[in-house]
Amino acid sequence: MTAMLAIDVLKAAAVLMLARIGVSDFRTQKIRNQHVAELFAVALAILLVTYISNGNGRVAGLAFLMSAVLFFVLVLFWLLGKVGAGDVKLMATMPILVGFSGSIPFVAALLVFSLLVYAVAKFPVLLPRRWFRTYIQSLASSGRVPFGVPIAAAGILALLLTTSSGTWLIWGAESRALIQDCQPWTAALDNLDDAHLSAGRLC
Repeated sequence: MTAMLAIDVLKAAAVLMLARIGVSDFRTQKIRNQHVAELFAVALAILLVTYISNGNGRVAGLAFLMSAVLFFVLVLFWLLGKVGAGDVKLMATMPILVGFSGSIPFVAALLVFSLLVYAVAKFPVLLPRRWFRTYIQSLASSGRVPFGVPIAAAGILALLLTTSSGTWLIWGAESRALIQDCQPWTAALDNLDDAHLSAGRLC
C-alpha cells in the first residue's frame, strides 16, 4: 500500500512536470534541460519503487531498452534537423516514465495529439486569438513545430490511464475486481427475476 501511494504521488508530480514542459514548449519552442532532468529523476524513482514492490527486473529492463532505442533513433532525426534536442531527450524519458504497460496508450495518444499539433501548425487560425499571437511570435523566432506538446500530452494521458500496479485503469485488475464484486449481486437479481416469473406462472 505504501509503495502504491508513493507511485501515485510521483505520478502526480510527473503530470505537473509534463504540463509545464508542454506549455513551455508551446510558448517558446524550447524544452529546458532542467525540466527534462527533473522528469527523468521522477521516472527513475517510479521505476525503482515499482521494482522494490514487485521485484520484477524484466519490466525495468524493457523500459531502459525502449528508452535507449528511441534515443539512438531520434538522434538520427535530430542530426537531420527534423526534431529538436529537447524532443529527443523528452521522448527517450517517456518509456521509463510510463513503463511497458503504459506504452500502448502513450503511442496511441501520441499519434492523435501529433496530428492535432500538425493541423494547428498548418492552420494556426484554429487557435484562440491570444494563443494565436503567442504561437505566431514563437514560431517566427524558431521556425519549429512544438512536438514537445503532443509528447507531454500523451505522457499525461498514459499516466492517468495506468494504475499504481501497472495495469490499465480502463481494463485492468481493478476493473476485473469490480466486475467480480458485482457478480453476486447480478446472480441475486437473476434469481429474483426467476422467482417472480415462477410466481406469475402459479397465478
